[in-house]
Amino acid sequence: MLRSLSIQNFALLRRINLEFTAGFTALTGETGAGKSILLNALGLIRGDRADTTALYDKEEKCIVEAEFDIEKYQLQDFFETHDLDYDPLTIVRREILPNGKSRAFVNDAPVLVNTLQLLAAELIDIHGQQDTRNLSDKLYQIAFLDAFAQTTHQLQLFQTQLKAHQKLLKQIADKERELFEAQKAKDYNTFLFEELQALQLQDGDQAIWEGELNKLENAETIKEALAFSKYSIDDTEFSVASQLNQIQAKLKRIADFHPDYQDFHDRIASMLIDVRELDKELSAQIDAIEANPAEKESLQEKVDTLYQLFRKHQVSSDADLIDVRNQLEAQISAIENNQEELELWKKTANEQRAALQQVAQTLSEARKKAAPKLETELAMLTKELGMPHAKFALTFQQTTDFTATGIDDVEIVFSANPGTDLQALRKSASGGELSRIMLVIKSILAKHSKLPTLIFDEIDTGVSGEIAYKMSEIMRGMASDMQLFAITHLPQVAAAANEHFRVSKAVNGTETETKVLRLDLEERISEIASMISGSTASAAAIEHARSLLHRTSS
Repeated sequence: MLRSLSIQNFALLRRINLEFTAGFTALTGETGAGKSILLNALGLIRGDRADTTALYDKEEKCIVEAEFDIEKYQLQDFFETHDLDYDPLTIVRREILPNGKSRAFVNDAPVLVNTLQLLAAELIDIHGQQDTRNLSDKLYQIAFLDAFAQTTHQLQLFQTQLKAHQKLLKQIADKERELFEAQKAKDYNTFLFEELQALQLQDGDQAIWEGELNKLENAETIKEALAFSKYSIDDTEFSVASQLNQIQAKLKRIADFHPDYQDFHDRIASMLIDVRELDKELSAQIDAIEANPAEKESLQEKVDTLYQLFRKHQVSSDADLIDVRNQLEAQISAIENNQEELELWKKTANEQRAALQQVAQTLSEARKKAAPKLETELAMLTKELGMPHAKFALTFQQTTDFTATGIDDVEIVFSANPGTDLQALRKSASGGELSRIMLVIKSILAKHSKLPTLIFDEIDTGVSGEIAYKMSEIMRGMASDMQLFAITHLPQVAAAANEHFRVSKAVNGTETETKVLRLDLEERISEIASMISGSTASAAAIEHARSLLHRTSS
């Protein structure tokens, strides 16, 4: 509930500090006195647009501050979500600076205007005559039905499941697009992979193939060089091996004379062993070297293919080409895995849809069960407000697909006169009838849901007599479940309130200022009498005012 409102330097208000209580509060005053200024100030608290035209003194900033008791509103999650400090007594402040900039605060923490709007929607609802257009909104009508039918929890369950279903459907659509694009490239990637796979390339093959090809291309030259080397090592009278044998024999004779000579002898002996081993290897290589045109052609083809693939894939080594092959294989495998995953997702989506259908059907049945009771209550209350022949019905059509509210397309239809067809409210109800219907709907909502502080801005326009008294009774009844404000010109409504404020305009020289005053009992009698008979209250009007206050308080 709204506990207090402080306004400084706004429109015709220099500075006011108002405190409010629970229940029903009336605000009265002559047309143009400034009642709309209070609403506009509260509009700033709700996040309405602000500019410097609202400043009383253009050199000073405007401050509007409201304190709310939110202990029963269960808003802890909202505060946590928006990183705000929760306080059962929450202060919302809005400032307009002389340069036109606007700032908003919740419990002294700066907030964005859209955050303020979300919070204020939970705290205060200002309803004017023009807001009766909400009655034609099917979403408003179905929300009203859900509040009456106590199906809000079922709706929340449905919406949670619908959100998860829609998220999965989006994932499926994204995956299908991804697979469509991947599938277009799959055939080409498969061709590239098979081309690389056919080469059977292993790390290091490039060097091996090129070395073998070099041997085959230069076989005769290599064989001649190897044969000459073997011949020089051990096949002539003055071969390397023969010379080493002679050196070894000479050194053996002197080896015992000094350790150095023994070392020379041993090193020559080792060299001789190496030479003989080398001779054997040369022999083996000579035997292995053979000009093999078929093998040469095969190796040449492999090397040529290898370099073609280097250029094709813009790499420079066999290791890089192997990486390309592995990547292609992974891409092809991923497409197949994604296809399997997609099928699983689709199966889950079908299961979700079946569960959603069941929840939506249960929700729909609960709404249809509550509808006749709601139709009866609407008709009964509107009859009390001067529409004795009013009839209401709720029509149900099943939607072609799930919507945010289930599978029901619900519309309230209405007839005010006997013999006329039931039609949509926007077609069948006049402005005055819509105002009374809205009051009835708000009163029903007050019983079945936790409404925020509600302000009626002259919702009783065009009403008088006993109907005005009935409206005041309805408002008073609503105020037993919520905090209610009514800006009114009806003495019956003003008299029904627990608290009464008068808004007036004072002119001091060249300056005009709006004043807001809480009225005591005698002041209320005087104000209500003036509302009955005009600015000069007659004795009869005063007596009438007393009787109204006595009637509503009894």
